[in-house]
Amino acid sequence: VMQALASRRCEAVLLDDYIFLYHSQTIKGLDYLETPLLKTKMGFCFGKNKNVELRLKFNEFLAKIKADGTYDDIYDRWIHHANEAEMPDIPLPQDAEPIRIATSSTAPPLDFIKNGKLVGLEIELVTRFAQYVGRPIEWSDMNFTALIPALISGNHDMIVAAVNITPARAESIDFSDPYFS
Repeated sequence: VMQALASRRCEAVLLDDYIFLYHSQTIKGLDYLETPLLKTKMGFCFGKNKNVELRLKFNEFLAKIKADGTYDDIYDRWIHHANEAEMPDIPLPQDAEPIRIATSSTAPPLDFIKNGKLVGLEIELVTRFAQYVGRPIEWSDMNFTALIPALISGNHDMIVAAVNITPARAESIDFSDPYFS
């Protein structure tokens, strides 16, 4: 979409501001409307009435890192400096039950592939959470449309993939507290 806009194959695109800001660091000559058309909140997803303890622990962790400034550091690194940002080394234990996480690495700077590794704001956030609860992560990178069915089926514990919190989605899955808007 961004290449089509840059090469003038289209005159405008509608997408999230954080994705535009990420791409506009390398694709010059683009501009955007500063007044948002829509504001949404994002949350990590959990199976409906499943993994309740994990969801509550994530909410506890999120409140803690927002209070101590860690969240602001993560946000600044990935939203304002994603092209230069590197994933910090966050050691995870390997001898505990893994958190099975489904993602779709197509939403830079929240989750994307850089130098062959899964990185981004969401990836760092959930990796720090896994460290907080003392569990390793088992990743599955898949098409966005497959994420919610994979969660509902019980094959995954969480979705970490720039998912907007909507009433329709909340009918079939549970959301964490919002971590991004």
